[in-house]
Amino acid sequence: MSSLTSDPHREARKTSALAALLKDKLEAQKTLKSLEGERNRKRRELFDPQDAIDGQRDELIKRIEGQLRQRHTVKPVFCFRWRLA
Repeated sequence: MSSLTSDPHREARKTSALAALLKDKLEAQKTLKSLEGERNRKRRELFDPQDAIDGQRDELIKRIEGQLRQRHTVKPVFCFRWRLA
């Protein structure tokens, strides 16, 4: 894999694992934590709107089901009687 397409998370983990000095290991762990935080933020940005859309869809389905369950009845309002004279 070329360095242009390498995964920054993998590189940070590798750097942390290979670091000889505790200072370098700590810096690599900080970098990894920052990368993971950014990844999680991007994931939320992607999934939160999808969750909102799913919630709206569920609400629409419930409203449509409610409309389908409504019962319609016919009641006479006026009664006309005709008589021919």
